[in-house]
Amino acid sequence: FVLNYLDDTIKTPEDSKTKLGLSAISVVPKVKELAGGLQSALQDPRSGVSEAIYSARTALEFTTKDGAPRSLLVTSTRSEEGKTSTSVALAMAFARSGRSVLVIDADMRKPSFVAEAGSSIGLSGLLTRDSSLPDHIVSSTTKGLSLLPAGTIPPNPAELLSSQRIHDLIREAESMFDLVLIDSPPVLSFADAPILGSICEGTLVVI
Repeated sequence: FVLNYLDDTIKTPEDSKTKLGLSAISVVPKVKELAGGLQSALQDPRSGVSEAIYSARTALEFTTKDGAPRSLLVTSTRSEEGKTSTSVALAMAFARSGRSVLVIDADMRKPSFVAEAGSSIGLSGLLTRDSSLPDHIVSSTTKGLSLLPAGTIPPNPAELLSSQRIHDLIREAESMFDLVLIDSPPVLSFADAPILGSICEGTLVVI
């Protein structure tokens, strides 16, 4: 009883409300790699994962008076909680609904997305050079879904993100796409996510 009383981890959707003061927009079941992984689950519109992601997409549509936030940061407390998988799944769900979506890999410490060599200088390159954003956006196999990779890993990601340049890039991306999803490092230990969260219209925490 005492151990249960002292345990303050998040176990149910209700816990996020009572312990964090945040509403849970969806509960996504875990995917077993032996069953084909996330990609396979998302291909089936009737799978539990697809239904949960569609539910999350619908919930996000009601978060502002104008619909889903134009820019949405996706983060988590620590690594391996599913924030990148959530970013990909949500991006695909919005793209399939007819939206134009850009995923920005802002984890310049441990990038999650891979683009063809030479196709883009990535986010780090755009933050350090006077280059045009449209020239370095990479298209995907999903119609309406594009990617801005992280680029070369810099020695000082948080310092790069503290410049006015990142504000300008996100505002420009918002003007080009219906939705900009930003995959960031975890909140603990790094200042990147709070910096990006202050720029984006909304933040989604994956638990």
